[in-house]
Amino acid sequence: TYAFSYCQYLQKIEIPESVNCLGKEAFYPCKRVETIVFNAADYTCYADDYYAPEYRVFDGRNVTELIIGDGVKKIYEGTFCNFEKITELTIPDSVTEIEDFAFYTCPKLEKLILSKNLHTIGDSAFYDCLSLKELDLPESLQVIEEYAFDCCKSLNELVLPESIQSIGYYAFGGGAFTTLTF
Repeated sequence: TYAFSYCQYLQKIEIPESVNCLGKEAFYPCKRVETIVFNAADYTCYADDYYAPEYRVFDGRNVTELIIGDGVKKIYEGTFCNFEKITELTIPDSVTEIEDFAFYTCPKLEKLILSKNLHTIGDSAFYDCLSLKELDLPESLQVIEEYAFDCCKSLNELVLPESIQSIGYYAFGGGAFTTLTF
């Protein structure tokens, strides 16, 4: 908690595989951070209020590049919420679960490549990613929780894989779908 708060000149953060805990406001506010290289394979995240910026782990306002390492197994709750400038994101094949609010409100995210081994997308994981245009759901995906892609107003085509067992309410609410295939 607060480990690197107010490091006003910090521009790049590299989290090694050995990190196992990210505390509240660990890198907040660090307004000049543009790049985060995230390799923490098995970690716990203490971001407790996704609506209040002071409780976030990272200050994502100016991050334009987020690299998630191949060893990361799960994206924990709220880890990368409110990354306002990120436009592309690749979730490596090592990730099997994306927890609640993980990428909540990333309004400029246009292209998302999901892990081929992903089985669960949590509540509001990609909520309010207004610019998201490309979404290819993997054949391994079983659960899409409520509000997972709610308010993704640029999504107009969706193919749901046969592996889907559960879709929560408003999981794709607010999309601009012209084509939906089950």
